[in-house]
Amino acid sequence: MWKNIMATAFLVLSTGVTYKLIQSANAQMGPHVSAGQNPIVNYGGSINQGASVFTAPVDQDVIVTTLITNQSCQISVDGSVIVPTSNYFYPTYMFTRTAYFQPQTVFTTGTASLKVPAGSTLSFDGCSTTTYYIEGYLVHP
Repeated sequence: MWKNIMATAFLVLSTGVTYKLIQSANAQMGPHVSAGQNPIVNYGGSINQGASVFTAPVDQDVIVTTLITNQSCQISVDGSVIVPTSNYFYPTYMFTRTAYFQPQTVFTTGTASLKVPAGSTLSFDGCSTTTYYIEGYLVHP
């Protein structure tokens, strides 16, 4: 009789442990976009050097896919330059004069994936008053 009780208890215990382990065995690779909300963000306008362009929400990261400026600006996150400029390298500059060729970059073609962490601020450095356009999407960190 006691063997049947022990066998039943073991079966119930092993089923519960297996169920609990299967629940926690999920892989979350990379950022996740929440269903039921519009994750797309757009910013644009004119701004002075060093001024905050935008601050990511405290509970979500912003993945910047497009960043276009009318000058050669460095991209800073929380005051640290993340994407610098140099001689002949202007990652966000969209120059449209036909006499000059400005090669496209991942920022001007919309294929970038610059992460601005939750609660962090993006700004421009190395340029004066600039006109800009930014596009990206919100993700859960």
